[in-house]
Amino acid sequence: MEQIGKKKALELIKGSKGRFFSVTFKNKEGEVRTLNVRYLKQQPNELCYVLLLDMKEKTPKNVNMQTLSQLKINNSTFKIK
Repeated sequence: MEQIGKKKALELIKGSKGRFFSVTFKNKEGEVRTLNVRYLKQQPNELCYVLLLDMKEKTPKNVNMQTLSQLKINNSTFKIK
C-alpha cells in the first residue's frame, strides 16, 4: 500500500472522471467510515471538504479531506499521510 499526501489524494479524486472509488475517513462523531462514492465537486477552500455521492444511499456526502485515511481508486489502495 503506497502512502500519499492529501493533495495527491485530492488530485486522484478529481481525476476519477465519474468512476466509482472508495474512501475511508473519520466522521464528525469520530467513527471510521468507508463509503463507495463518486466525485461530485470540491468546496472552494482547498483541502477542506469534497462533495461525494454515496452509491449505497444515493445521497451526497461532504467528506473532510483532513480526516481521510485511505483511498481505493483505479485498482490501487493508498494510505493518506
